[in-house]
Formats: sequence, structure tokens, C-alpha cells
Amino acid sequence: MTHSQASVSAELRAADVTVQLRGYRWPNPNDVTVCEEPAILGLNLGPHPVIGVARYCLPGTSSAFGRLGTLTFMPGGIPLHSRGNGGEHRVGAICFDRDRFESVSGLREWDVDRLERCLDIRAPHLEQNARRLVMEAEVPGFASALMTECLGLSLMIDIARYLRPREVMDAGPHPLSKQQLAIIRDLLEQPDRPPPRLREIATACHMGVRTLTRAFRRTTGVTIGQYAEEIRVARARVLLTSTDLPLTTISWRLGFSRPAAFSTAFRRVTGTSPKRYRLEQRS
Repeated sequence: MTHSQASVSAELRAADVTVQLRGYRWPNPNDVTVCEEPAILGLNLGPHPVIGVARYCLPGTSSAFGRLGTLTFMPGGIPLHSRGNGGEHRVGAICFDRDRFESVSGLREWDVDRLERCLDIRAPHLEQNARRLVMEAEVPGFASALMTECLGLSLMIDIARYLRPREVMDAGPHPLSKQQLAIIRDLLEQPDRPPPRLREIATACHMGVRTLTRAFRRTTGVTIGQYAEEIRVARARVLLTSTDLPLTTISWRLGFSRPAAFSTAFRRVTGTSPKRYRLEQRS
């Protein structure tokens, strides 16, 4: 299915930016390749969960399929090969004029590594502004075109910052700001999603990986890995006591590669196994 085959239920146009609410009906399973001229920031609106993987097709290169996230970015003119569970899906498509996007962002050349990061963008501020634009397209308000133009420009800049992180010279890390800590917490606390990589967190904070890891430990007294593990174990406690989900399912939902890794992490934080913890809490 191409864009021309999608149903558009709402649309808002401004200079260099068009926002559309699109409806797709994919076969089950689906295996399609799409290529569009504008650069598009896509916000998956459900219904959830949407199970899908994709890869970009650059001439002369090969790449593995990666997980499609709630927020994805499709550079103009680059085919995207996707596979998924099909069904009816709604997508908020924020379409940027390709020349304007390249002029603002400076992103004209793409490689496999950068394209892989486009598949699952984890940046709460980007997602928040994307949702604002989609809501504005559904229910336009005062000065809709002007707001769309301003938010569209802001999104172009934020996408560039996300994909072109400013590496900070590591001359002794400063403590992280409250805003940076909030960004890290939001990224780590997203439910039913694998934990983000250090590079993704560093990109969202506009820092280098080494600077981030040292600054985080200096600010909190623990490593990012320890903090992420504590968050996952806290979610595990809730799932173990409030649901009857098998341990294997809980392990998968929390992003562990295998149940044994989940049990090891849980025991390291709590001093007991997940199975014993569940029994003790229900006895």
C-alpha cells in the first residue's frame, strides 16, 4: 500500500509542512515497500499493539530489520521495506518539504547507522510536539497554520539534533540538569518497550556517551545500567503481584533477552527470585 491508497481523514497545511491523519488497512501479514518524496515524521496512533519491523533500502548496502517504534522518521526518497501483523492502523503523518528539511537540518546524506535510528525515535519532546500537530489537524484552532509552521520548524531542528548529536568534549562532566534527568527517566520508564541504548539516551540529552555515563553517576551515585535495572525490577514487582502472567511473559515485556537474565537481575536487586517473591506476596 502506498500513500495514495491511504485514507486521509484530516489535513492541515502550512508553509513547508503538511499534517495528515491517515488510515491504513494492511493485509495480515503484510510485507510492503513504500517510498515518498517528502520527509515524514510518523506517529503511530494505534490501535495498539502494532507489531512491525522495517529496514531502509539504500543502493549498494544491506541492513537488518529493526523494530518500528511509536515515532518513526522517513527521509524523502529512500524506500522503506516493512513487515508486520497487518490490520487497520491510524498514523499521524507530518510531511516536510524535502528541500526545506534538508536546508534546515543539513541532513542530505544517509548511511545505514543513521537510518536504523530513524525506525524507533525515543525523544519525549519530539513525540509531544508531533501529537500537538496531529491534534491540531483533527481540531484546528486559532492561527492553526502559523502554529503548524512554527512547530514544524521546531520538529525539523529537533530531528536534526536527534540524528546529529553534538558530541561534548569530555573535560570533566558537570551534573545533569533536572530536564536531562527527566528525559532519561521518561526513556527508561516506557512500558512494554526494550530499554534504550546508551547512544539513544545520549542523543536525547545532546551529549556524548562517555560524558553522559560519567555525569549520570556523578549526579545520582549509580550507573545508568543500575538505574534502568531498578526501574525494570520495580515494574516486575507490580506485574508479579497484580497479574498471573507467566515469568517468561513478564521477562519479555520488561525487555530481558531471556528469563534467566530477568531472574538474575531481580534477585540482585531484591535478594529473592521472582517466583518466590510472587508466592510470598500472595501468601
